[in-house]
Amino acid sequence: MGLRVPVGEDAERWVTRVGCRRVLLIVHNVTSATRLLDVLPLFNSDVRVQMFATCTGSSPFLAGVPELLARAGLPVLPWDQAQDTAFDLAVAASYGGELASIRGKLAILSHGTGYNKRLATGHRTSRTPAPAPVFGMAPDWLLEDGRPLASATVLSHPEQLERLRSSCPEAVPTAVLAGDPC
Repeated sequence: MGLRVPVGEDAERWVTRVGCRRVLLIVHNVTSATRLLDVLPLFNSDVRVQMFATCTGSSPFLAGVPELLARAGLPVLPWDQAQDTAFDLAVAASYGGELASIRGKLAILSHGTGYNKRLATGHRTSRTPAPAPVFGMAPDWLLEDGRPLASATVLSHPEQLERLRSSCPEAVPTAVLAGDPC
């Protein structure tokens, strides 16, 4: 069962503050949750913003996620309800889950040290193999049906913008060079 307040079928009847912007933190695992909680203070002091969290359930590393979100004091929506609710902004720190199903603008932050993890891609036939794709910088993650998945791809360093240009030029218009949120 989903939340009835501050979102839900008859939520307007119960809310005490109307006209708030809705911001959803999309959690994939504890690592992505800690990065999202790092940016929570950017929103917490603004009474015009109602924060929510949800967990995609797509990671095998879910231990500790419910406890972490409970300590943050955020209303936690079941994933199904989050997909059915309109948000002004959704923020994720991972590409896990069905992010394209979220209704609202999507911003993706890197988690951990940024876009530095290369993925194994199997056997290569060339004697001079191309470097393995960097997690979070390959078209497989950045594009949905040939278009950028996110409205904003938040980068922490100019080098990441250059890497994005070479790996997925279609996503460059979404790039926001914002530095490290910590």
